[in-house]
Amino acid sequence: MANSVICRAVPRDGANDSSRNGANIPLQGAGVCFWAHSVTDIEFSTAEPRGLAHPAASDPIAPWRQVGLLCLLQLVAWTVIPALVNRTPPTDTLESFLWGREWLVLSYKHPQLPSWVLQIVYHLTGSYVWSGFLASQIAVCLAFPFVYLLGRDMMGARAALAGLLLLPVTGYYSWGTRQFNHDVAQIPFWAALSWLLWRAERDNRLGQWIAFGLVAGASLYAKFTTGLILLFALAWMIAEPRARRRLATPGPWIALALSIVVAAPIFVTLVRDHFIQFAYAAVSDSWSVSHHGKFYYVGVQLALFVVFPFALWSSGLIGRRPSTLEGSSILLADARARRYLLWMGLGPAALLVLASPFVGVGEAWSKPMYSLVGLVVVAYLGRRLTR
Repeated sequence: MANSVICRAVPRDGANDSSRNGANIPLQGAGVCFWAHSVTDIEFSTAEPRGLAHPAASDPIAPWRQVGLLCLLQLVAWTVIPALVNRTPPTDTLESFLWGREWLVLSYKHPQLPSWVLQIVYHLTGSYVWSGFLASQIAVCLAFPFVYLLGRDMMGARAALAGLLLLPVTGYYSWGTRQFNHDVAQIPFWAALSWLLWRAERDNRLGQWIAFGLVAGASLYAKFTTGLILLFALAWMIAEPRARRRLATPGPWIALALSIVVAAPIFVTLVRDHFIQFAYAAVSDSWSVSHHGKFYYVGVQLALFVVFPFALWSSGLIGRRPSTLEGSSILLADARARRYLLWMGLGPAALLVLASPFVGVGEAWSKPMYSLVGLVVVAYLGRRLTR
């Protein structure tokens, strides 16, 4: 039986309330489930064993090895499997390959960062088939460290790993990523922006605001819908009291200025092209409304989550209440951090679900929007995780 350990969090200034006094988080050793270390082998309780140790408690590199292993498995599995069953690239990827030869800022549809990436990957690999699958998994693997960092800041390393390991169970991080397109290209940006905003707003360091501004501007080159996460970030800064006080400091305004400068070529090209991209979006919206049922989008989302409840049940996150659990199942005691996870992690996706019966919403638009879903689950149900 795995040994229990205590991880005492040493918070930075402004860390969540549960860790400000050094929260004790007992944990168990990990096994193998889905991709790597199983969330079923992680235990959270309130008792404090004495005289026990765990290598991860004294080795800050150990969790990063597990994140790296997850990235390696994701990269290999979902590059090789689609390459074995596909003789040609998927249609979106093939179109992006063709646009990539022109090195445009915008096509009549979208910004062209995915086309640039595919062109670079093609010249590195010499393949038009499996290089697209590789590009998709590079995008996914770039998101994983940011998800882990946000979870670690809020709940500690092992809880962050548990939330991260739930992501490949969803279709958004497995079969749904086989086609490298503008939706998949957004995935690392959404995860990075969620972590950078949390850190910048928490610590209010100029370097963090600069990083947020640069990534925010660059994210618009993936797809215009990245603007949705930026609008949710803005709403958080205005609505949350402590975040709102940051608006009286230079950091957020420097971030805004940098994002505009970085994205300026997009705005210039939009004007030069007479906003033809928005005309295309209107036509696409009309087509979706006329050719899809009112709840088609909702059905696709449910299908991509079909395995997720089984993962939660097998890990003990839902189902029979553990006999060792006393009180609430909530692991993340900081209510403000929980609100942030819900707002940034599920807010945009919930908005699309509500809007989908009335407007044309592409079924793949939500691919970058569920990066934090595992962290949300662990934050609210993490104390149910027992061996």
